[in-house]
Amino acid sequence: MSYTHHITEALVLDSYQRAEGDRLFSLYTERYGLVPVLAKGIRYEKSKMRGCLDMYARVHVGFVAGKELYRLTYAEARPGYTRLQSELFRFRGARAVGDMISHLVGEKEGDPLLWELVVETFAFLNETCLTAVQLTPLLYGFQIKLFSILGYLPGKRPTIVDVLYNAKNVSVLASLGREEREDVRAFLRAVYVYVGPPPHVVQTFLSP
Repeated sequence: MSYTHHITEALVLDSYQRAEGDRLFSLYTERYGLVPVLAKGIRYEKSKMRGCLDMYARVHVGFVAGKELYRLTYAEARPGYTRLQSELFRFRGARAVGDMISHLVGEKEGDPLLWELVVETFAFLNETCLTAVQLTPLLYGFQIKLFSILGYLPGKRPTIVDVLYNAKNVSVLASLGREEREDVRAFLRAVYVYVGPPPHVVQTFLSP
């Protein structure tokens, strides 16, 4: 029996222990979208893929269809986002991004715009100049762009929403005032009424 070997760039969004020596990874991939992949024996020291799939790592992977799940056959670490593991506020930001992708996108074919958005946001989270104060506005901007790609962004919106949508540098995020932040929170809460409740980790970023 022949198997189609899928090769793609991917970001590790989550992982779970499965049986002895195995782990199930939730990968957001460039070519195939959100994919659950089982890595057999990866927890053993002899595994060549051990250490390649840390949380929020960028990896080049190969996988094939198994009986119930895709099975990982190859993984090579790419230069990635080392600071996401070293500071709690960056880790929380990456967790929120991963949860929003898993919650709102689901398993479907890859989307070049969505892949670019997630890679760009992880790069922002990894920037040395990013501060904890800027994290919440950064996640506001991510959600606005995500809603736009998914077709949920209303045409009528506050001006600050467009400012965040067009932000290309994290320095923009430090200039939001109290009223602008509340305008964005109210706008996002209204969108979530339409698309469904946000993941739990995201709710803290929507509160005053």
